[in-house]
Amino acid sequence: MIKTIDEENNGINVHQATKTGYIFCPVGGIFDMSYPKSKLRRGRVQGGGYICPTLTCSPDCIWVVDSLNEHEDSMKYKVKNVRVRKLTERECFRLMGMRDSDIDKLLASDISRSQLYKLAGNSIVVPVLKNIFRTLFIDKNTEKGHSNALF
Repeated sequence: MIKTIDEENNGINVHQATKTGYIFCPVGGIFDMSYPKSKLRRGRVQGGGYICPTLTCSPDCIWVVDSLNEHEDSMKYKVKNVRVRKLTERECFRLMGMRDSDIDKLLASDISRSQLYKLAGNSIVVPVLKNIFRTLFIDKNTEKGHSNALF
C-alpha cells in the first residue's frame, strides 16, 4: 500500500511497520508488497529502493515506481499521480542473471505469463551461484595444489 506521495523527494512513502509507519521509495525504485494486509510485514524497500527484493512465484508482489505525473483534474486543481507497475517477465529473468537471447526464447514459447513469473521466482541467480562454486572450488583446489579445471 502506498501511504503518500513524497513530492519533495520525488518518490512515494510505502506502508511499513516502523516508528514512522512508512519507508521512502524513489522514482525508479523497487518495493515489495507481498503482504499488504499484514500488520508486521507490509511494504519492503531494500537499499533505498535500488536493491530488488527476493523474487517469488507471484507476479503481484514486486513493484516499480515508474513516475510521478502532475495533471489538472476536472475542477482545475493540480494533482500528482503516481505510476506504479509490476516487473515484466523480462525484467524478472534479467534479475536472475539470464541472457536476453535465452529470455527471447522463453517469451517466444507458448508458456503463459503467470508460468513465466513462476519460472523466474523458482530460479536461482546464476552469476551468484557460479561465484559461490568458484569460491568453493578455488579454495579447495588451492589447498590441495590442484588447478581450477571447472572455471
